[in-house]
Amino acid sequence: MKYNYSVSKYKPHLVILYGGPSSEREVSFGTRDFFTELYKEQNPVTIEWGEDGYFYTEGLRLSENEFLDYLSNTRSAVIIASHGEFVEDGYIQERFESFSIPYTGSDSVSCRLCMNKTKSQETVKGIVTTIPTYSGYSQLIYPFIAKPNNLGSSVGIYLITNSKELEEYLTSVKIDNYIFQPFIKGIEMSLGAVRENNTFMNLYPTEIIPNSPFFDYKSKYQQGGSQEYTPARISKDLTDKMMKTNNDVHNKLGLGYYSRSDYILAEDGVLYYLETNALPGMTSTSLVPQQLRYSHKVESFRDGLISNLILA
Repeated sequence: MKYNYSVSKYKPHLVILYGGPSSEREVSFGTRDFFTELYKEQNPVTIEWGEDGYFYTEGLRLSENEFLDYLSNTRSAVIIASHGEFVEDGYIQERFESFSIPYTGSDSVSCRLCMNKTKSQETVKGIVTTIPTYSGYSQLIYPFIAKPNNLGSSVGIYLITNSKELEEYLTSVKIDNYIFQPFIKGIEMSLGAVRENNTFMNLYPTEIIPNSPFFDYKSKYQQGGSQEYTPARISKDLTDKMMKTNNDVHNKLGLGYYSRSDYILAEDGVLYYLETNALPGMTSTSLVPQQLRYSHKVESFRDGLISNLILA
């Protein structure tokens, strides 16, 4: 993949792609609104990826191949505002790459890696402490976290505190590929990584206090689901360390212009890595926009996103 493509040489017709047949479809509507406002002067075209797999815009109903032809014929670049399956797993990016259509975010390979929680944790070992995964039921110690290995961040995640809850979980989940990890008490934090020239923007971590036992999907995206502090109420030394670690994680995972990684600062002072979202939510309540606003970097993000299109 090729990054840092100069916007002065290539001024694309912008398309904002939102929706999609995923479990995080609703979040994309808020991300669409963020990008629509950010690029309003360029009059982007919004295209809805329907739950039926078709693409809808300006009275058109396009199949996937017709959609890709449309993008090629209009010399468009795609701002990806969708989330979850078919996007964070690299599916649509791979299709764009096969048609040489520029798009934002990270390439198909790195998206696929980040969507797999086990593989992404293995990749960043040595950079940051990772949470171990139980290899069998006999190892389980309550309480623990149960979550799908290949869905978006916080989707389908449960805190299991006893054997009855475990039995209920196992009979209710539809996904075979799930993992169990120890529940670690501590401060939940999240930090965006955004490239700026040959380095990264100085973004500050957000401290999260969920209005539930842990930071689940509802706490993350529902208005009032959590209390959030940007910057996190931690020491400057720890903030600086977390910034460097987060940028190193982003690079190790081979990510493009931006990402967001989640952590827990345990009660014993150890910073644990949870996972990385290659296409984090960019809604009015999302964490990366909060961090951009605090650091006065929203305009820089806007310009850099288009200057760092991914080209096959």
